[in-house]
Amino acid sequence: MIAYGIKHYLFLATAIVLSSCSSSSGETLHKPNPIPATSPYIVDMDPGGSTQAYARRWDQLKARGTKVIIRSHATSAAAIFAYLPNACLEPGALLRFHGPRKGGKLVQKDAHLIADRLAPGARAKYIAEWQFVLDGLVDLKREAAIKLDPKLKRCE
Repeated sequence: MIAYGIKHYLFLATAIVLSSCSSSSGETLHKPNPIPATSPYIVDMDPGGSTQAYARRWDQLKARGTKVIIRSHATSAAAIFAYLPNACLEPGALLRFHGPRKGGKLVQKDAHLIADRLAPGARAKYIAEWQFVLDGLVDLKREAAIKLDPKLKRCE
């Protein structure tokens, strides 16, 4: 309980700091964590952010073959990391999707950056439904994500 409380407060503190890093339209442009010198790349309570920055990081992680562990929430653009070939999902993993937006409107070119990095099941749902969610989130717990795309891996 205490560990969760600390993580929760750290997540809130991060959100407050990120709220001061905004685009001209006032939207948060969080960037993904840097790639560590040694594996693995940990995704833990990542709020997502700049779709282009996350897509670039996904490409870099894939090219390097870096092991990726989805530990808890991977929200918005951060959810694409679960679909890397060397990614695995821990029991508490939660993938959270919505459409990329600017000024409350869908940014279609950014939606393609997300869809192109998803496995077939998630890609189909994203293209048909999830990209149009501009208020709220679509949550996929680990087992639901694996059921939708059986190639996703559980962390051992």
